[in-house]
Amino acid sequence: MEAIQVAWAPVADGPRRAVADELLRRLAPGCDVSRVCARCGGDHGAPRLTPGGLLASTTYVRDGMNRVATAVAAVVDGGGLVGFGIDAERGEASDASDVAGFGTLREWVRLEAAAKADGRLLRLDPTSVVVHTAGSTWTASLPAAPDVHGRDLPGPPGAVLSAAWRSA
Repeated sequence: MEAIQVAWAPVADGPRRAVADELLRRLAPGCDVSRVCARCGGDHGAPRLTPGGLLASTTYVRDGMNRVATAVAAVVDGGGLVGFGIDAERGEASDASDVAGFGTLREWVRLEAAAKADGRLLRLDPTSVVVHTAGSTWTASLPAAPDVHGRDLPGPPGAVLSAAWRSA
């Protein structure tokens, strides 16, 4: 797996997506950022970079008042990959997850990143995903799909960040 480039910036007043897209333009100079929802065709959804070659993902970290405080963006060389996703949440890796049935925040962030790389996002039943860990790298087994691989990354202060990818 090639190096994953990550950047983050505070979201002040204004659209969080604009901050995330600016981070992507910095990580991938010369690329345009667009978003087209695979389900409805709207201008939201996973970011796409053109010209091709790189895959991108964004996520947002909320503050203690549940407001978006930080935009996080990542890019990776897309050669041989069919999916890529990141997720980040405020807290410590060992914090209990707020999502019923999940142990730690780290486990939840891994699952969210895997669901983004898979393309099903929250349409995927989180209880159907099994994550096998080996240190800071991991593999997620998802129903009716090839495994997704991932690793934990350093992220914004006070946040937990993971990235996931699926090979072709």
